[in-house]
This record gives sequence, C-alpha cells and structure tokens, in this order.
Amino acid sequence: RRAVKERIRARKTLAIKAGDAQAGIEELRRALGLDQPLRVIEAYDISNISGTHAVGSLVCSVDGVPQKNRYRMFRIKTVEGIDDPGMMAEVIRRRFSRALDEKERLPDLVLVDGGITQLGAARAQLDALGLRDLPAAGLAKRFEEIFWQQRDPIRLSPDSNALKVLVQIRDEAHRFALTYHRGLRLKRIRESMLDEIEGIGEKRKQLLLKHFGSVARLRKASEQEIAEVRGVGAAVARVV
Repeated sequence: RRAVKERIRARKTLAIKAGDAQAGIEELRRALGLDQPLRVIEAYDISNISGTHAVGSLVCSVDGVPQKNRYRMFRIKTVEGIDDPGMMAEVIRRRFSRALDEKERLPDLVLVDGGITQLGAARAQLDALGLRDLPAAGLAKRFEEIFWQQRDPIRLSPDSNALKVLVQIRDEAHRFALTYHRGLRLKRIRESMLDEIEGIGEKRKQLLLKHFGSVARLRKASEQEIAEVRGVGAAVARVV
C-alpha cells in the first residue's frame, strides 16, 4: 500500500526540467546497463474500449524533449476483440518494418506501456525483424516497475529523474492514443446519424461524407448542394 502511494506521488510530480531530464536519461542508461548513449526514446500505447475503435500511438523524445513531428498514430487493422498485446505487436511490426524499409534511424530505446506481456509481444516482433540488439522495456502503471531483460522488474526511487523521464513519455503516449481514440469514436457517432435517415444506405452515406468531408459540413450544406452530389438526387437531398 505504501509503495502504491509512493508511485502515485511520483506521477504527480512530473514537471521535469531540462537539466533534470538529462540527468534522468543518464541515470536510466546506467540502470538498464546500456553502453550506448540514450538520446532517442520512442514510447507506445494502445487505446480501445472492449476492442472497438482500437488505435496505437507512438510518441518520441530526444534528450528528454518531446518531438511532436515524430509522433505517429496507428489504426489497428489485424487484431479483433480485447487483445492489447496483439495490438501492440501489430503496431511495433508496422512501425519497424517501415523503418527498416525506409532506412530510418532507429531509437535508442523502445518503451511500451504495460508489463511483461506487452513487452514480450513487442520484443517478439523486434526479434523477428532482426532487431535483437534494439533495447526495449515495459513500464507497468501499478507500481511503475520497469520490465527489462531480467526476470525481476526494476524499481527506481519515486523521486528519481530516471523514473520521471519514463513516466512522462509513457503518459504522453497514453494521452496521444486516447485523444486519437476519442476522435474516432466521435466521428463514428456523428456518421451514425446518417444511418437513421430514410433512403441513406452505406453507399450514399460514403458518397456524402467523401463529398462534404464530415457530418458537420453536411449539416451546413443547402438542399441544392446535397442534391448535386452524384448518386444522391433531389428526393434524398430533401429528406437529408
């Protein structure tokens, strides 16, 4: 119970300064036993509700500073139902397959949100792609434990800059994934309004959305503008 409180307190004190971030990265490098500099960290998270509208996120920091131009979003394509490890595997596979194809510079550390199961899913994909030497770790929320190569997780001091660096980027990955997921859900809810209109099937719905770009723009369109959409017609436009 005390350990949980300490981890919660650590998460509430994440305002980390640039100098502290640099010190935290070096501290983290030593804690993980890495020989190479630890500059670029990529963090990954999965967001879904009961397996629906599942998405993945990638956020990146360089020397502890977020690099938003390197953020990426993924819509899960191959995994159905409640399977976060499977979704994490898909995101990692897609991300690093493309990185290898395009000869991108790889990060110094891959961080996944979750414990040994999510890390195992990510590690398996990296290994399958020939990236066995690419460091990967998992950060589990309950105790903010770092799952690494050894069996027992690493527990850093709640006040350590190394933990603050990891929690900050992990939470940013979670925020980014959740924002994307909410956007998709809201878009689906808005689009479903068209399903309730008589004479609007899936084909006409897609024609209208493609033409106007969104339900919000469709609502502002005149009856004549809607009727001009090929495949819709005046009668349906009047109903809409």
